[in-house]
Amino acid sequence: MARAACRQPILSAAFALGSWALVACAPALAAAPPEHAGPSLPPAEYKPLPVGTRIIYDDRTLKVTRTDGFLTVYKTSLRFQEWVKSYGVFAVYGDNTYTTHVCYDIVIEINSEDKQKLEAFWPLKVGNKVKVEFREEGTFPSGTCPGTAETIWTVSLEVKKTDVIEINGNRYSTFLIEERGMGDHGPSYISRKWYQPDAGLIIKATRKWAGKDAGRPDVDSNWRPGDEEEYTLVDVKFPQGTKTHVLAATKAPSAPPSAAAPPPAARPLVRPPAGATARSDLQGQITVLKQLRDGGLITGREFDFRKKDLLDRFVGAPKTATARLTAPESPQAVLQA
Repeated sequence: MARAACRQPILSAAFALGSWALVACAPALAAAPPEHAGPSLPPAEYKPLPVGTRIIYDDRTLKVTRTDGFLTVYKTSLRFQEWVKSYGVFAVYGDNTYTTHVCYDIVIEINSEDKQKLEAFWPLKVGNKVKVEFREEGTFPSGTCPGTAETIWTVSLEVKKTDVIEINGNRYSTFLIEERGMGDHGPSYISRKWYQPDAGLIIKATRKWAGKDAGRPDVDSNWRPGDEEEYTLVDVKFPQGTKTHVLAATKAPSAPPSAAAPPPAARPLVRPPAGATARSDLQGQITVLKQLRDGGLITGREFDFRKKDLLDRFVGAPKTATARLTAPESPQAVLQA
């Protein structure tokens, strides 16, 4: 197999149902900041998903077709990978998981020793750690590009803390698992996966690639340095009658409604203050009326009526019913503006 580059991402594949659910962290494998304590959760025993379970994420769908101990086989909606396996939830592997080749499939399998290590990672509790090695390999014995290629991946998992995350207004208590992977040809990644123990599945994952892509013309890596991936659970459908799995959540408190601003007070046509300010305001109103009349926007009769109305308001003279009934309406909106 002509490519070590191919291998690189796949191993990461090997490491994550959550790896699909990959994680975002710093570009380099730098030390993570101290974690804060989350909700109190008992150790989580491994919980195989029932056959027929459909897991719907925002960028892919998985359907469980077979389970055997810690092994789960899924049919996927992914363009480049129809089938995939997971071992102990967090080790995901199959053909062309993260790399494709023009001639042959890139394959990852997990040996018995690594499987035992992954089984010992359970039950999950804060502080659990495991480190394994995977071989990402492809072989094409004849034709236009015979040969083999491989990448050795060192992948570590650690249960960093318990955490509450909010999805679509619901809060879920989870274990946060950090995954770090490094291929022997230079690629590396850091990912985080939020595992919900009552449902037995990852409900959110992120990942960021770093290092370098070995890059070859016959290889198409499904990642590049700096790429970030994330997916979040949309829905899960367990087979009818399932009693062992439930996606437990609490409703996130809604934000208190913000106090509505009082409606603006209606402005009177004229409300003259006392003294010199009142006279100035009156003169300004009459000047506006003159401009409206001279510009042909109101008639002379309307000007006389509005001017008289302003003067009456200023001196406090009562209005007559006749004046109210005959008051022209067209200039009112202009004066209120």
